[in-house]
Amino acid sequence: MEARNQTPPTKEYAARFLEQMHSDATCDWCKHPEKSLYKAGLCRHCYNISREVSKLESLVRKYKEIKRPVSFDLDLRLKAARKMVHLAKMEGSAYGDIYTKHVTGLDIEHLFSRLSKALIKKDLYYGAVNVFDRSFSPDQKRLIYYLLSKLWRERLRRSRRSAAMVTVEPGS
Repeated sequence: MEARNQTPPTKEYAARFLEQMHSDATCDWCKHPEKSLYKAGLCRHCYNISREVSKLESLVRKYKEIKRPVSFDLDLRLKAARKMVHLAKMEGSAYGDIYTKHVTGLDIEHLFSRLSKALIKKDLYYGAVNVFDRSFSPDQKRLIYYLLSKLWRERLRRSRRSAAMVTVEPGS
């Protein structure tokens, strides 16, 4: 059975794919290349965080206007929401603009290691940096990094609230 619409792989494909991604608009915070943009140049995930911060800040302002103390719970939720903004922007700086990054074998090894630890609680890729550096061109490394980062980014999005809650210091 012959393959339909299959083109032979080329070394240039990775560069062309990354170049196409470069021309597409991305979220201002998380820089996710595949998420649709909504209001204020944000993807739905980041826009929801933005709305939550605005809503909680408005509520805190109302409490202060009527000279009522802000509850511990409300203060903690606001700090966590602000931390979620910070985490989304950190995601964007780490994985956004992949087409301009210099990706090394060590970057790929670290991402494979994080995924391995998250999935099976064991680092299967420790010491694999030379395999990645010597086997792939710079564009191929960027493409591999991008493909792996998609999986890691979804994990970050799903755990962003709990990650923010863990790192927020109450009462500070």
